[in-house]
Amino acid sequence: MRGLIITKQAVITLAAEDWQLYAALPLSGQVAADLNRTIEKAFNRGQTRREIEEQALQLMRANREYGAMDTEPLAVLEELLDELCGDAQQAPDGGAVQQIEPEGKE
Repeated sequence: MRGLIITKQAVITLAAEDWQLYAALPLSGQVAADLNRTIEKAFNRGQTRREIEEQALQLMRANREYGAMDTEPLAVLEELLDELCGDAQQAPDGGAVQQIEPEGKE
């Protein structure tokens, strides 16, 4: 519809345990807060899923000693991005890619 703008804003409050970081390490809560803030700001600025993911992964790589690059936190990131942006794959331009199954394949 012309003249209609719909926006979403995110507030993310995942703890170190939610991210499945090494929560027993000092500052793991700060790492979780930094991840939340990075993703929240990128999403609220209207960046694409791919851009948000790249920023989160950069921060996660920088905090690998907290387990941020382990399988579990990466899965949490994917689930969070699915919730925020939808689970559609993103085209290089940020648009959604529709997966079409070949005819006769169910």
